[in-house]
Amino acid sequence: MKRFALLVISFAACLSALAQGSVCPGWKNPTTFDTYSSTSYWTAKVGDRINGGASVGNNIMSTCAYSFTPSYRNNSQITSSSLYSGNCTYTVNTCGHSFSDANDHRFTIYTAADAGLDQFTVNSQGQGMQRIPDGYQSSIRLGDMRSTGSCVQTSNLQSGNNKGSEALFYTTRIQPQNALMYINYAVVARRFDHSPHEAGEFIIRVVGHDAQGHWNNFPINDSLWYCVPAPHFAGTLPEPWVAGLPGPAAGATTCSYCYKPWSLVALNLSQYLYDSVRIELYTSDCIYNVDPIYAYVTGDYQPLSLQSKGCAKGSSLAIDTLVAPENLLSYQWFCSTSGPINAYNPIELAATNFRPVTPIAGHNASGNVYLPSLADFIPSEGAEVGDTLGEQTFKCIVTSALDPSKPFQTELFANVRNLKPIVHFRQETDCDRTIDLYSQHYTRYGGDIQTVDSITSWVFFDNPACVGAPLDSIVGSEASYQYASGGSKGLQVTAFTNDSTCFTTTNFVVNIPERPEATIEVRRDGYCVDDSVTLVDVTDPAPVSRIWIINEDTLVSSPTNAYQSVTRLLDRNSNNVTLIVSDEECSDTVSQVVDVFYSPELLVVGDTFVCDGTRTNITVTSPVEGCSFKWYRHYGNTSEPPVAQGNSLEITPTDPVNSYYALVTSPQGCISWDSIRIYRVSSVITSLPADGNICFGDTAVLIASGADHYQWSSNPADPLLASQRTADTIFVSPQSTTSYELTGFGPAPANCMANPAHKQINVIPYPELAWSLSPSYIDRQEPIVVFTDLSAYRDHTHWILGDGAEFSGSPVSHHFEQFADSMQVTMQSYNKLGCMNDTSFFIPVVEFGVWLPNAFTPGLSENNTFHLFTVNDLEDFTIYIYDRWGVLVFSSTDPHFVWDGTCNGVNCPQASYTYIYRYHRAGRNDYHTYKGTITLIR
Repeated sequence: MKRFALLVISFAACLSALAQGSVCPGWKNPTTFDTYSSTSYWTAKVGDRINGGASVGNNIMSTCAYSFTPSYRNNSQITSSSLYSGNCTYTVNTCGHSFSDANDHRFTIYTAADAGLDQFTVNSQGQGMQRIPDGYQSSIRLGDMRSTGSCVQTSNLQSGNNKGSEALFYTTRIQPQNALMYINYAVVARRFDHSPHEAGEFIIRVVGHDAQGHWNNFPINDSLWYCVPAPHFAGTLPEPWVAGLPGPAAGATTCSYCYKPWSLVALNLSQYLYDSVRIELYTSDCIYNVDPIYAYVTGDYQPLSLQSKGCAKGSSLAIDTLVAPENLLSYQWFCSTSGPINAYNPIELAATNFRPVTPIAGHNASGNVYLPSLADFIPSEGAEVGDTLGEQTFKCIVTSALDPSKPFQTELFANVRNLKPIVHFRQETDCDRTIDLYSQHYTRYGGDIQTVDSITSWVFFDNPACVGAPLDSIVGSEASYQYASGGSKGLQVTAFTNDSTCFTTTNFVVNIPERPEATIEVRRDGYCVDDSVTLVDVTDPAPVSRIWIINEDTLVSSPTNAYQSVTRLLDRNSNNVTLIVSDEECSDTVSQVVDVFYSPELLVVGDTFVCDGTRTNITVTSPVEGCSFKWYRHYGNTSEPPVAQGNSLEITPTDPVNSYYALVTSPQGCISWDSIRIYRVSSVITSLPADGNICFGDTAVLIASGADHYQWSSNPADPLLASQRTADTIFVSPQSTTSYELTGFGPAPANCMANPAHKQINVIPYPELAWSLSPSYIDRQEPIVVFTDLSAYRDHTHWILGDGAEFSGSPVSHHFEQFADSMQVTMQSYNKLGCMNDTSFFIPVVEFGVWLPNAFTPGLSENNTFHLFTVNDLEDFTIYIYDRWGVLVFSSTDPHFVWDGTCNGVNCPQASYTYIYRYHRAGRNDYHTYKGTITLIR
């Protein structure tokens, strides 16, 4: 097996290093900017906001001594000579101006005493952003909070009169303990109505050294991240910005101050291990230095490695607990497919040498914790495929980012030794239900199998699933227990290591043998030849295997035989039956004698067809001497009185069919039955269909019975009978209702004749189609039509209409929703047998209409009167015309009325008049009332 050393930084070692202050002093929960060491220190600068043009990212700042306008958005190069370094304090005094007000401070550290809400983010409900996020003890505010510049112009400034830009640099040496850096930030901005190139900016970027040892002008892993407040000219506050002072309630879209809540980003700096990097934070006000933007920043760090917690306590499956760094974007876990892998060999670290594994659901929501299980230590390929390894290599691919749109991945490795005890033991059982147990537990690590010198807990259950109260428990390397009964039982075994910190609990099902007592059940005291003899094994508990031996003939000898019973025809006289049962280790044997006797043979003779009033004699015989005979009307029913005793039965049949059963019993009690059916000559007709009803053109079947031979006739004559007159089954298709006569005859030479039987075949005609409609047309205004099927021989009707509707019955009413010039109707009329006749026809669609003009001019040659236009008949018609004051100027009951614009012979003035008229249509009782206006023009 391959052996190698794989570096895993333990969690305790990391904590020790952090406690010594040698990693990132001043970055995690900073308390001062004065911290300076050979590995970590702060620098800062302030300067003007430069109006570098319309493109976002060109408007950063100038320093007191230099100016630069890098295009961070496009990752343009910044020359290292343009950066200014220098120590800064809480209240930076630079550019010739002293900041006396806390709101003027460019670089401010907040500790627990300063915890609370940022004053410019508090809305009308008292809600706002915390200066220090949850889980941290301090934070840095970068940028002043004034709405106008605070740094006055001096002689050494290159441009502007306000210092609206700040830069804070944190330089640190990357070690294994801080290779994963976290940046937690929040941003506050005043006003949101600037264009993108005018708005304030917040920038994060992380840079390292180039080959010459200078600060690299390109961000590490493309880490540049921009926070530029977006414009909201339409009054929309972009996500995830929140309204602050003096904004209204949460969710508002306008504000004087708005803020981006705390956000966490992570950066993998393992490629700069034992080198220095610089975290650069920039803020700049709007280009007019009127509307400030400031940011809160705090940091954290973790080792970029997998932490091994050691043996997982209490789990029978988990071997170890592996923990990856927290708060990354995603985690993917893998284990080697062929055992331990050299972490320093790129070929062995290829992705093809690993298979994915899935963390236990619910164990850790973020996915940064994985519990290696025993299954992970069984390679799926290589020389040790299928074997349980003592060591295994695990990999976790973590995804992190400073800019979420540019994530990157890092592979972390850990080697885990299989220190988990593997439960193994030897057991011995005997037929008195006792089990003896001997621990043989072992563990695998370092490529060798090691015996575990451990304490063992043995817990015994009656239930094989190890549920319910235990029967007993024993602690020790050996145990012995006697169960009250045999069968499947439960055994729970826990193997502890010497220090009891690592243990494995496994449930087992143990089969406890119990000596069976072989028992045979014979279902009868005596059997007859040709009887099926059933022998049943009723051994309790049921054995695992059985062997049946009958008269030294092994019937079943398979050790896996599961037959509980056997059925066989035995020989005459005595038969010896032996049953051997076994239950793995235990067996038992039992024997029993079964006697078998002959059953008597029977011969029944006599007439089977007897003429009416004739007596017949039936005889039964048997070759077995000393038999007794009885006659019954029902087979097997010996509880009813026999109709005769002895081997002869004389009977005059009274029923068309008479069945008799002879029972013969031998002296040994073996019985036999035989039967005879005696027919009294008769004429019996059975028809298909049974009711004798057919549709015209269909076929009926008539079946004769009760006699030796037959003759058919019909009324009226059926020409189909010519070739079927003496058949016992005939096929007929009469044209009308016909009566058929059947005469049955006895056997020759008597040829006695029975009374004729009759069967009428009723021919049901198809419906003779006729129908009515009310009305006989479809009125578009009231499109309701009643359909009635008037067909003779009709039993029920189905209608199919042209508008897609279908319904059954007669009469039926339908309201049409769709119209054409005419609508098709299909009527399917059925007789009582379901035979159908159908037809289709069309219903015309008519239009009803009444129209009145809206103006008329008396004195003209045309349109000089007011009257009604219609082609329909109107009944009970009335119309009233009123002037604007409600005075009646005209009325009529004639639908053909004419108003010439006068009232009592006097011309009515030019104006608008109101009319009301009503009527009901011919043949209908419901009234229609309408009103409108008519304009009289003179």
